[in-house]
Amino acid sequence: MRVFSYLLGAFALLVTATGVGAQFPGELRGDVIDVLSGRPVPSADVRLEGSPSLTTTDAAGAFRLRGIEPGSYTLSVRAPGYAAVTRTVVIENGAVTSVRVELLLEAVEVEGVVARVDATPEGARSLRAADLDALAGGSVGDLVDGLPGVRVESRGRGGAEVPSIRGSGGDAVLVLVDGVPINDPITGEADLSTVPSGSVSAIHVLPGGRSARYGARAEGGVVLVETGGREEGERSAGVTVGSLGERSFDATYEQGVPLGDIRVAAGARRLDGRFDFDVPEEAGGGEATRENAHADGEHARVEWVGEREDTRFRLGVAGERLARGLPGRSFAPSRTGGQELRRMRAFGSLDVEASGRRALSTNGYFVTQRMEHRDSAPPFGDPFDDRTTLRSAGGEIEGSWRPGSVGRVAVGLSLTHLRVESTQLAEGRGTVRRTDAGAWLSGSRTMPLGATLSATARLDRSGLPSRWYVSHDVGLAWSGGSFGARLGHRSSFSPPTLGDQFFREGVGVEPNPDLEAERVPSEWVAGASYEHELSGTMAMLELEAYQGDIEGMIIWLPDYRFVWSPRNRDVRRRGAEVSARLRRPSAGLDLRGHVSWNRTTYDRPGLDDTQVVYRPEWGGGTVATWSSDRWRAAITTDYVGARYPVPNRVNRLPAFWTTDLALARSWATPLGDLEVGVELDRVFDHEDSLIFAFPDPGRTARLTVRLGR
Repeated sequence: MRVFSYLLGAFALLVTATGVGAQFPGELRGDVIDVLSGRPVPSADVRLEGSPSLTTTDAAGAFRLRGIEPGSYTLSVRAPGYAAVTRTVVIENGAVTSVRVELLLEAVEVEGVVARVDATPEGARSLRAADLDALAGGSVGDLVDGLPGVRVESRGRGGAEVPSIRGSGGDAVLVLVDGVPINDPITGEADLSTVPSGSVSAIHVLPGGRSARYGARAEGGVVLVETGGREEGERSAGVTVGSLGERSFDATYEQGVPLGDIRVAAGARRLDGRFDFDVPEEAGGGEATRENAHADGEHARVEWVGEREDTRFRLGVAGERLARGLPGRSFAPSRTGGQELRRMRAFGSLDVEASGRRALSTNGYFVTQRMEHRDSAPPFGDPFDDRTTLRSAGGEIEGSWRPGSVGRVAVGLSLTHLRVESTQLAEGRGTVRRTDAGAWLSGSRTMPLGATLSATARLDRSGLPSRWYVSHDVGLAWSGGSFGARLGHRSSFSPPTLGDQFFREGVGVEPNPDLEAERVPSEWVAGASYEHELSGTMAMLELEAYQGDIEGMIIWLPDYRFVWSPRNRDVRRRGAEVSARLRRPSAGLDLRGHVSWNRTTYDRPGLDDTQVVYRPEWGGGTVATWSSDRWRAAITTDYVGARYPVPNRVNRLPAFWTTDLALARSWATPLGDLEVGVELDRVFDHEDSLIFAFPDPGRTARLTVRLGR
């Protein structure tokens, strides 16, 4: 492969290049841990006195400060509930200095203590800045696909990336980007490929029913995407070239202003997408060329963030444009299909704390979006040229207080309104308006022996059809030393989409505006965890099992034209996930692995042992990362279990493995860190795909050069 050889040659040339003798900035990396338990301390403040360098530790207790002039500094580390630690560190010329900071719990009796809660939602599987920097992946879909219980449905490189959690449909996973939902109003699905991965600072995945907190469409789970700088004062620019004609550019800039910082990010990406592939024997065999698979787009974001005393705020505006071809199936290609998305979103949030006992949190958004689908000569069906325009606005407000030293109570309200004009809907339904509202009450209390009891109850009104839904989430968690356990019971719902209700007449069906929502009336979740530190190596093991049947499941088959399954099916769902992690910070090693079992079967005579279409029963993967002073490497494997392309036990698609590799080297320069990296997707050239007849090109490569961070 010419591109592959060229990229490796270019990278090898850069690796062997010699630096210029000069005073280059250095870097400080470290880990902050609890000296008694050995556990990482997240959200600790890390500062170099006498310099502008400051940051906070991530969920793994790790931090990194870059662009530090050589010299001796005083390192200061502070975290709520711990005694502050200071020590002297020496930053060498153009080198990386590593430290390990141990904090000791400190009992302080004061009145009106301001307690800050870690931004990571309870029960989330999170990827923070350090994880995102280490992992290979050209998209947000690539990043979340390796998390336990998550499967991203894709129809080829450059195509849509729709998350499924624990066997749910894509329309039952709520995706929020900076608090703004990006789920399509027609299909209910969220396309992660429309979110630029370079602008992402953190990803949190909350599996299972979360309607009690997040409302409609959180039946299968929630994906929270945070954008912004991955480091304080980030200023960087990067260029990527790769296989399939990939070319991209992105840049970020952060500048201090009164009351906070201004962050600016922008980028563009182009992908030709053309490649040769083998047609499956089931589809006739032979060779063919994947055409009309191009994708190109641009994105930009500007935001103002700040914090003053007990008040934090964020205001921003972002826009994305994406245009791509719709190549169709391998045995029914389309050379004329296309899709274009234009989206603009404005968002803001305000958080206020008072006396450590009361807090008020608000956020709001406005979105305008235009989507076009067209094909003048589709391989089957009639030509179409559809346009959908969306305008939506929403927000929520939550107030919380601590009536005592061992509890917390919160109450919240949310309101969402959308207006959709679309030619994709049935005649007479070209314009649809919908208003949804929700209210919730939650509380938590610390119990004896290290236990915590929490409960949330929520009432939602779905505007179309006009119905009321009640959701709840009750949990009991216990932590004692290295061990932890939890038990929870939930309910959730996902309302029908506009496509479900107002699909075009045909194929023996007609519009059904009164279609009932998907519901999980009873979901049990039980889990256990173990953490231990021995001789500088941290080991973590986690197990979670769940059971929650889905009533009224609505299934869309994988096609670019909307195909509604005319039967509103009930589904039985149960499963388990096992995750393990080993970290040795002194050696820069981090090993993670997980296995997922998800049994999602039709509850109908003769089909009660048949897995729902394209919901693999088994999944898993591993991630191994290593970093040194100037090197980073990652090897990621992913296992996709056997699955069925039709709702019966025939044409079973075999399971397959894929392996990705990433390698990067950085140098200190007067302009900042220069980093060169190579990423290889599907190193062993596997061409299997999750969805039948949507081929994958196999091995591809990317070369990225980045300056500044």
